[in-house]
Amino acid sequence: MSVSAAPTRRIRNLELTDLFLPVVRNDYRAITRYRPVPDAVVDTPVLCPTGDGDPQVAPEEAAAWKSHTTAGFRLKMLPGEHCFLTDHPDTVVRLVAECADAGVGGR
Repeated sequence: MSVSAAPTRRIRNLELTDLFLPVVRNDYRAITRYRPVPDAVVDTPVLCPTGDGDPQVAPEEAAAWKSHTTAGFRLKMLPGEHCFLTDHPDTVVRLVAECADAGVGGR
């Protein structure tokens, strides 16, 4: 199976469609209904990975998430735009694991 044929075969798999379609629908429902509380603060460590070339989020905007936690905060700039999650999956997994071990703000 070629790489370009793989997505088509997955879409045609009704079991996978039945499994993931409700998840995607709920994601879109949450996106359209969510209204953030501007001054909300949590007592939970926050890891904020962001792309250094993200056209939607400036580094200062990403750093502003620090004001929403009373626990540890870590900003990590990764090369690329918003898709750093798919461009650097090993790095993201390592960061999450490190932050879980260190309580985020410990590094």
